[in-house]
Amino acid sequence: MALFPFILFVFLFVWQVGLAAYTVVVAESAARDGARVASSARGGDDRYEEAIRHSAYGLTIKQIDKEEDDDRVTVTLTVDMVNVRLPLINRAIELQYTARATMPREAGLATESP
Repeated sequence: MALFPFILFVFLFVWQVGLAAYTVVVAESAARDGARVASSARGGDDRYEEAIRHSAYGLTIKQIDKEEDDDRVTVTLTVDMVNVRLPLINRAIELQYTARATMPREAGLATESP
């Protein structure tokens, strides 16, 4: 019986590592999806945000940014890290993860100047 708290702690730690890995994988994938959509769209098209929100299912999105050059598009996504829900402890653990993806702009879709 003395090992039960230790086993419970180890289980929760392993579960938290798994949730952190889930956050990283999903955020990176969502950033790539958003960059892919943004690189194939003409200037001013916001479908990349819709693609990110669709791909980042299960995550709380804090911020989405897009940087455009003549030949590439970079999308930056900041999300809250998913964590194990424990009473009294959750408020102390608030982590964020930032994913960044760059895609080359498709041929013929140079940035339009106003």
